[in-house]
This record gives sequence, structure tokens and C-alpha cells, in this order.
Amino acid sequence: MAYSQTIPQTVAVAPGVTLLMLPEPRFKRARVSMLADLPLDEGRAARSLLLDVLEQGSARHPGRVALAQAEQAAYGARVMMGRGSAMERHRTRLGIEVVGQRFLPEGEVVLPPALALAGSLWQEPWRGDQGELFRAEIVDRERELLLQRIRERIDHRSEWAEERFLQHLCPDEPLGLLSWGSEEDVLAVTMDDMERERLRLLNEAEVLVLAIGPLQADDLLPWLREMFPGDRKPWQPPAQELREAGELRMVREELDLDQAQFHMGFRLPPPPDPQQRAALQVANVIFGGGVTGRLFRVVREERSLAYGIGSMLRPRKGLMTVAAGIDANAADEVQDAVLEQWQDLVQQGPTPEEMSTAMVAILDRLAAVADDAGSLGAFHQREFHRGTHLTPAAWAEHLQAVTPEQVAQAASLWKADLRYLLAPESKA
Repeated sequence: MAYSQTIPQTVAVAPGVTLLMLPEPRFKRARVSMLADLPLDEGRAARSLLLDVLEQGSARHPGRVALAQAEQAAYGARVMMGRGSAMERHRTRLGIEVVGQRFLPEGEVVLPPALALAGSLWQEPWRGDQGELFRAEIVDRERELLLQRIRERIDHRSEWAEERFLQHLCPDEPLGLLSWGSEEDVLAVTMDDMERERLRLLNEAEVLVLAIGPLQADDLLPWLREMFPGDRKPWQPPAQELREAGELRMVREELDLDQAQFHMGFRLPPPPDPQQRAALQVANVIFGGGVTGRLFRVVREERSLAYGIGSMLRPRKGLMTVAAGIDANAADEVQDAVLEQWQDLVQQGPTPEEMSTAMVAILDRLAAVADDAGSLGAFHQREFHRGTHLTPAAWAEHLQAVTPEQVAQAASLWKADLRYLLAPESKA
């Protein structure tokens, strides 16, 4: 099986701004993804509203119609924005996608106008007719839409349950905070707040730019250096907040719903090196990763205790979490079954069949990374933020070296910290 051996070119653009280049002429489209990170602080509500307002137009392209026309003029270029939390960071995204130069008529170019379009959204806001920082009618409309999304969160039961679970699991940690703040926070945002956060994105955010496809660093550097000043003073992310598990806590909340939502949180020490990270990944896949994991096979299929169940890792944060849809009356049985499968993995280790099945699943996904620009970019973005900077081929070597003993050792470091249950309302 072949794995990508591409090592990204790393370019320091400005203080706190890094460009990762993966020139790949085999892809038909070039993708540029900008990730700008700031803390989950009191400015996150203003940044959330700001992004909704900025994507409505710029001084150069006033309005959604003008933006769409500019994209079409650049042979169907796409400019995308988004925001949310990434672990304990508030992340703002700016994405650009254009067709490769070799597919264009002679003399035509699309990357420069697409970059200019994207940059104008952040650098040249669509100001009000009377000199207001932003157009009041757009701010009012987008504020109401954001408030509506905040109020409607509770209608998405599984997402609401995960949100509440993380707030209880990490009550005094940024991971438990909402990326857009509260209704009160959004209502209090002023245009001055939004302008301050716009300037913080340009001058203070920690920025990672990933460029993949038929393009070179020289295609981007003039634009990036014009966008981010050389004298900027970037935010320095603090060390990851970690906490040891105490005695297993139990939290039950009630809501009008049919299917109870069950979550368990385990604390673990972040793996210190790639080999232990690989062993942890294999342990999680065997434990609860997909339909071949123990949780699905045993808890759902054999014992019929869950409608669906699985686990996921947040290794840099030191967390492994389990999520399931269950009958509320089965919560204790589900908890016991989860703990039983965990302890069996620790004490007996994985079977040869489990090792083989997990390895095939993980390595197949790793091999597929090279076939898609989005997947390849996401892989190297994770590597950058982990600080490991390995290729898929290097990760494959670590994974293939994982032993059953290492899997059991990785699972032995998990410590149960919280059981959360969102259950149907009790009948009077």
C-alpha cells in the first residue's frame, strides 16, 4: 500500500504567520486554507458576528451578488469563510479554491483575482453610507440570525447533549466554552467590538496557511505579506490545559426527547511521542472506533443496550470520550458495559483479529489521504498543530510497529472522569 511521502515546504511569512506549501500538479484545483487562531476570550462573540457580516460583501464587492459575479469571472473560484472552536482556540477560516492554471485558456489567470477577492473581505469591509464601520442593516440581520442559531441549538438533541457534556467535563476550561458566546454576549456586541476583532485577526492571530495543488509559494507570498504586517505581535497560545480525573462524577439532565443521550469522559496523559500516539489511535479504534469496535459489537449488537455507540480521541487535550443513544433506564448497564470492555482491553489486550481489522481500517484511511486535497491538507494541519510534522508514510511505519502490548498499555492510562446523561423528562 502506497502512502504519501510529501513533506510540506514551510515558509515564515510574518511573525505568527506560517505557510505550508504542498505543490501537487496532479490535482485539478488549487486550494488555499487560512486558519487564524485567537483565544476563546470575551471577543469570540464579536468575531462570530463579524464573520457573518464580512461574508456579505466588501467595499470592492458590495453585496452577495457582486461576490458571486467576481467568483464566476474567475472561472468558478470559490471563497469561503467559517468560524468555530478548535480545541481551546477560537478559529476563523478563510478558504480559496480555483481551477488549475493548465485548464485555463492561454493568457488567463484566476489565482490573483481570487486572492484579491478573499483578502478584500477581511481588509476592506463594506462600510456604511454615513461612514459607519459596517452596514447597520446587515449587522442587525446577521445578529438576529446568529441569535436564532444559538436559541435553536437545543432542538438538535445529540449536539446539545455533547455541548452540555463538554461543559460539565471541562467546567473551568476553554474547551467547555461556546465558540460564539451567549445570547447576552451577542446582543452586547457593538460595531467597535467587531472592528477591534477584525484588526486582531490581521495583527494578533496565530495564522496557518495551507496551500495545496497546482501552485507555488511565490504565487501567494506577495498577497500574504500585504495582508499580514511584518511588525505584527501575534498571540502566543498557552500550554494546553490538562486535568487529572478524580472520582467518577455523575450528571443527569432532562429534556423533552425520545432517545436518551449518554456520554462518558476519560482523562489520559497526552502521548509524548509518535509511537505512543499510534498505539493510542489503535486502542481507540479497537475500543469504539466504528462498527468493528468493541462498543458497537458488544454493547449494541450483542447486548442491545444502545441504538448507536462509539468513542473518539482528543489526545492533545488528554481526553477519550464515548457517546451513545440509549434508553435512559439502561444508563447503568451501558456504563458497566463500557467500563467492562475497557478493563478487558487493558487486562487481556486485543485479539489478533482485532489488531488486524483495526490496522486495515486505519491504514486504508491513511493511504486515501493522498487522493484528496482536502484530506491531505487536514492531515498536515493536524501535524503542524501537534508539532510532529510527519508524513502519512512515516505515520504508517509507526502504526505498523504497534504491538498488542502497547495497545493495552495505552488503554491502561485512561481514567473515567464523568458520566453524563441527557434523559427524557421524568413523568409526574
